Amino acid sequence: MTSALNTALAVFTLCTLIQPRRRFYLTAHEWNYGNFEKTFKDFAAHSPCAIVKPSTETAAKYNVQVSLEEASVSMKGHHALLDINSGRNNRAHWRAIRTLPNNISIEEYFGKKSVVARAFLQPGKRILTLIRIMWEQLTKSHGMYAVVHIRKGDKINEFLALASAGTYLSKLLQICREVSQCPRTVFLMCDGKITCDEFRTKAGGRFRILDYSEGMKQVNDSWSRSSVLDREHDQHKFNSLPLWIREEAATEMVVSMFLAALADSVVCTYVSNICTLIALLRGGEVDRNGVYSVDDSLWAML
Repeated sequence: MTSALNTALAVFTLCTLIQPRRRFYLTAHEWNYGNFEKTFKDFAAHSPCAIVKPSTETAAKYNVQVSLEEASVSMKGHHALLDINSGRNNRAHWRAIRTLPNNISIEEYFGKKSVVARAFLQPGKRILTLIRIMWEQLTKSHGMYAVVHIRKGDKINEFLALASAGTYLSKLLQICREVSQCPRTVFLMCDGKITCDEFRTKAGGRFRILDYSEGMKQVNDSWSRSSVLDREHDQHKFNSLPLWIREEAATEMVVSMFLAALADSVVCTYVSNICTLIALLRGGEVDRNGVYSVDDSLWAML
């Protein structure tokens, strides 16, 4: 999910820089997380340039040449329907997106993409209500909270040296030593129950630890979550799950990311799209906005 969102934001940011200016919109084709419009509110829905359009198989696709020369970005040809799910296979488009930060400086690119992210990813009404309720749960004891997102699951196939749960705890404790007030509440995001349990065991009684499931049960004791989502995440297996489970996972992910955007500090890894997206939603200065990566310390376009 966050990989597709990050790519969409990168394309949107690219479209603000190319000449002539292009109109950007999304279609719901091969979106595996239910109704996109239920998850996010289209801020341009009532304008002639609504972002989300119905998917259509008859939409024209053009061969468009994308090039980067020094600090300028240009696209030659007609308006194009870019299939971002397979964008990595279109080397010209993907190379332009990947190279863009180096052409306009990482600071400027982060600033532009952060503005795009906060305009484009506006939570839907139900999700916004859940964010507010969960935020109240997290802040009612001490007013402060930190977020820890531990990326494991299928990401380990790409990065064999992913940090252990203990490394995330050590990073959090290091932050606590360096600030005047340390959050005593931690909102925990994991790819699976085993990883979350490992962090809780190592943390002992140092923090009040809450995850999405526990927060929802405190709000509504009859709420239940599919046990499938307790397994370590595997995108290929996830894509074949029933729609209602995929929608449930999308809601959990978006609520959790916005809770991280509101937190006093976030511990995660920049090899994860979730972490880079949280940084964008928080805004501020790149690498100085309360997001602490346990390995690669520099925010980067994935």
